[in-house]
Amino acid sequence: MRKIITVLIHQIRLNIAHCKAIFSLYIVSLIVINYIVCFLYGAFNIHILEKRSENLAKCTYMIDYKNPEKFENVQKLKSINYVGNSRFYIYESLFETEENFFRIRSSETSELPENLLLAAGRRNFTETELTGDVKSAIVSPNLGKLGDRISLSADDQYLVVGVLDTPQENLFYIPFRTYQELNLDVHRFTYIVKNKLTAKEQEEMLHAIDDSNINMISFYNSAEQEMKQAVLERAGFTIIFIVINFSFLFLLQFISDKTKKSYILYGILGAERSTIFLILYIERIFYVSLTMIFSSLLHFVTKDAFHKIMNLPGSKMEFVDYVVINLIEIVSVFIVSLPFVISFFKKSYTTILKENQMT
Repeated sequence: MRKIITVLIHQIRLNIAHCKAIFSLYIVSLIVINYIVCFLYGAFNIHILEKRSENLAKCTYMIDYKNPEKFENVQKLKSINYVGNSRFYIYESLFETEENFFRIRSSETSELPENLLLAAGRRNFTETELTGDVKSAIVSPNLGKLGDRISLSADDQYLVVGVLDTPQENLFYIPFRTYQELNLDVHRFTYIVKNKLTAKEQEEMLHAIDDSNINMISFYNSAEQEMKQAVLERAGFTIIFIVINFSFLFLLQFISDKTKKSYILYGILGAERSTIFLILYIERIFYVSLTMIFSSLLHFVTKDAFHKIMNLPGSKMEFVDYVVINLIEIVSVFIVSLPFVISFFKKSYTTILKENQMT
């Protein structure tokens, strides 16, 4: 390995000595292009943009029970990581009277989630309503209009303080304390986590929730779908890198033509073709990795300011994302360089040496 490193250092020195201007242009071009790619990856990659998203739809998990579950059992789910620090908990119970059917829902907060639109009234409960002194409800349009009074039983009348703008029917939101006093079993439990979970976090959480009474858990995106999406996006960026590296291959090819005599001499002196093959690739990977590290550091330092200038949301790029970009570029360099390396080894050393002397 030490010999390979020594040869690699010698080859880099040769490149600088024989093609200083072209070599400098190649390195500077890689730095600029890599910075642009880092920017594109962070600014337009859905996988990055949605990282730790607070979008309610992407943070919502709904647990439907096969049989109605006791309220206290549902409460135990809060001990599970990611469930316990959620923004909203919404309990739903099915309730039927002689006149109507209700999907009674209640949130532990005074205000309903923002994704529930209002047609009239308000989306929150007052202090007196939260304590149960005044009974009120926020309902779907089919149950009543603002100011109506709706009965769940002969003794209970609820003042409609808000009407939802929704096609769903029979929704009946009441304050949490009132819901507890009704002592209803839970048919559906919805919780909205603080931020969109990663595939790994989601898998851990769902594994911990495992319960034989759970019919299904609905959510925006499964871990498997998210993984497929990430793979597709990275495949797309691999293609971009291949195009970029192919575009700049002529610079590297020019440098290689000027210094490939040294590789031929290594072969004539007894170096195995596999060793020369390895050195050729290590040299190329060294250039792209070194420039990518520099570009990544530059992007990390300037990304927020640059996004602000471009009027874009703050970048959510993390260390692992820069590592992924570097790996993608290494793969693309391997693919782009393969035809050159193969053509190099198809010819005998003496033939290549003669061609090199002629040029």
